[in-house]
Amino acid sequence: MSNYKKNTILTLAAQLFSAPSNILSTIILVYGFGTYNFGTVAIAQAYLYLCDSIFNLHSSDSIIQYQKKDNVDSASFIDSLGICYFIENIQNAIGFFLSIILVNPIGVFLNWDIQTITISHILIFSFLFNINGSVLGTLRSNQHFTSISIHTIITSILYVLVVFFSVIVFKTNTISVVILITFVNFIKNLSLTFLAIYFIKKDYSIKGFYFFKSSFSQAKELLKNIYWNNFSYIVDSPIRYMDVLFLSSLSGETVGIYKALQQLFYIISMVGIAISQTSFPEIAYLIGNKSFIKAKVLVKKIIKMEKLFLGLFLLFFIPVSFVVISRKVDIINKNWIDYLFISIGLLFYNGYSFIYSIIHPTFLSFGYFRKNFFITLITNSLFIFLAILGVKNFGVVGLLFSLCIQAVINVSIKKKILKL
Repeated sequence: MSNYKKNTILTLAAQLFSAPSNILSTIILVYGFGTYNFGTVAIAQAYLYLCDSIFNLHSSDSIIQYQKKDNVDSASFIDSLGICYFIENIQNAIGFFLSIILVNPIGVFLNWDIQTITISHILIFSFLFNINGSVLGTLRSNQHFTSISIHTIITSILYVLVVFFSVIVFKTNTISVVILITFVNFIKNLSLTFLAIYFIKKDYSIKGFYFFKSSFSQAKELLKNIYWNNFSYIVDSPIRYMDVLFLSSLSGETVGIYKALQQLFYIISMVGIAISQTSFPEIAYLIGNKSFIKAKVLVKKIIKMEKLFLGLFLLFFIPVSFVVISRKVDIINKNWIDYLFISIGLLFYNGYSFIYSIIHPTFLSFGYFRKNFFITLITNSLFIFLAILGVKNFGVVGLLFSLCIQAVINVSIKKKILKL
């Protein structure tokens, strides 16, 4: 079995294990807290993810693309990586303090209650040591997918156990559970950093403490791509995390129901993430060595494979949905059937995003970091405009329509540029 297939299977297994763990945790939290309290936690988590998207340095994709270029030697790469990690630590510290400061004014602006603001303050401590851009980029680029997968599975099990025992067994209050979740996130981030340090020292025969020797000017190309990619992450934050913040203007219960339904479809996205993560280094290597035709052939094969998987998923999902609706099974609340349109919208959005998930890392493999920023800026500005109008007039359905429009336009532009 080739390394590519082996890495894809390992990552897919970890993601497929993680997805049910997230769903199980969501069910436990909804059951123990109720949809309103779960909604407040979901809003606070959305704020945390938004701050991470804006303030942290997202260098993973740029590092993979940089290392796979044929003119970069190991010494230059390690020095550039050291500079990148140094900058990441500084941005992480600044981002942590800014996130703490901004909680209250944002909470007041969005009419959050005191519990949501308090939970947001607690969860922000998950921000510390969340310096995983260069860490994950290096691990993936050097094919350490087995270790990443094991780490994902262990931390997923730990998260479920903490949620289960705190909510079901000990019936702990909401604030205490959030403190425990924050502690688990802290352990997850710190352990991943130590794992990466271990492998970097092993892969590049580094002994003792290492500090980069190059000047910042020598890492100019990598840093330029990192910051263009970072700008893309910032303008992409409305799609990634602000859906919940838009809905927070409706009610905590609405957010809770939306998040619960969203988790049911997240398994599709998890498969797409696994395939993209393992394919990115392979595609970046082919493009870095000027094998453009081979890279595009691989991308088309992946898209066909993802369409096949989605078809198999629908064969399972549609019959189960009909059984649930016909028997009116009480999954989330007594008015579950009222949220059928939300389910259909989430299915279309996650399905379309899944099929073309490989387009985005392929686009970056060609070095189109600047173009990616402007495409993301334009399509996400459109999303914000449509979402504001949509949520105000049509609620959750309006939000989902906005998400689908953004996804279709973004992918269509990139496919045209890549000539796929």
